[in-house]
Amino acid sequence: MVSSPELNHLSTMLGFSLAELELNRLGQLSDAQNGVSIRDLTMGLGMIFVALGALFLILGIKTTTLLRVLWCVFLIPGCGVMLYFGFSLFRGGTQKKVVSAEGFPTFAGGSRGPPSLVIGVARVSAPKNAMEALSKEERYRVYYVERTGQFLSIEPL
Repeated sequence: MVSSPELNHLSTMLGFSLAELELNRLGQLSDAQNGVSIRDLTMGLGMIFVALGALFLILGIKTTTLLRVLWCVFLIPGCGVMLYFGFSLFRGGTQKKVVSAEGFPTFAGGSRGPPSLVIGVARVSAPKNAMEALSKEERYRVYYVERTGQFLSIEPL
């Protein structure tokens, strides 16, 4: 396994405790991590309600043919995408399934939003200081909530 000082350094830099890491190894969430899952659940539910409301509004309004075509081309597919992401967040927030992935860390995105941490098959939101704390030459195991991409904890292998 890994020396305790290195694991302590990672937990301090990335904002998780060693007790949370132990719970994540067992497939469980801590109380603080559970609160973030509830936030994802409510955000997903909000996205679903907004998308459904917009669809009912679009389909219920009597308007010209040209305007209806524009709505069908742009707004209805947009509502469909919003429903997909809303249901994904809602499902992840209700299941709260802790999964892990192993591999070398890489970072993706980041021009308009925060970067994502990619390890193996996992793509999670990168915690603050992740670029400084993780070495690209070392393998890690990351724990995250399935479907939401919520970062929980990480350990070197």
